[in-house]
Amino acid sequence: MIEEPRIVTQDSFRAAMVPIRAPAEHIRDEMPKAIREIVEAMQAQGTMPIGPMFAFHAHPPGEVFDFELGFPVAGDMASTGRVLGGEYPALKVVQTVYSGPYEGLPDAWLAFVETLEARDFLARAGVERDGRVLERYLAGPERSDDPADWRTELNFPLLGA
Repeated sequence: MIEEPRIVTQDSFRAAMVPIRAPAEHIRDEMPKAIREIVEAMQAQGTMPIGPMFAFHAHPPGEVFDFELGFPVAGDMASTGRVLGGEYPALKVVQTVYSGPYEGLPDAWLAFVETLEARDFLARAGVERDGRVLERYLAGPERSDDPADWRTELNFPLLGA
């Protein structure tokens, strides 16, 4: 279900993103709208994504999701409407990759947390989670009709790293 956890540093990147705050049951409606807005804004500014779509959550999702949905872009992205241009700093994260359908993501996150706790992974590395959550959708329905082929990177940004 998930790969072995590892600690990695992710490079800083520029992005086009839409902030979303919505009840969990509305996320399936909110995400496609936000994706369309981002793609239209990128096209209007003559830019394209240079990496996979991401969701950067201010805190782990629960009944309410509070996150930025976006794509990394090559250059500066001017803010327009709900679409914001910005830059994410380099981050040290503990990371794994989940393979499977998006409906399995909650269980994958739980398995990730349980694995980290069972191995005392973070304490042994001298780091702590900072409370945020980052998902990167490496391969999904745009690449394969078989959800078993979908891959989502799960990341906990770290303090003390």
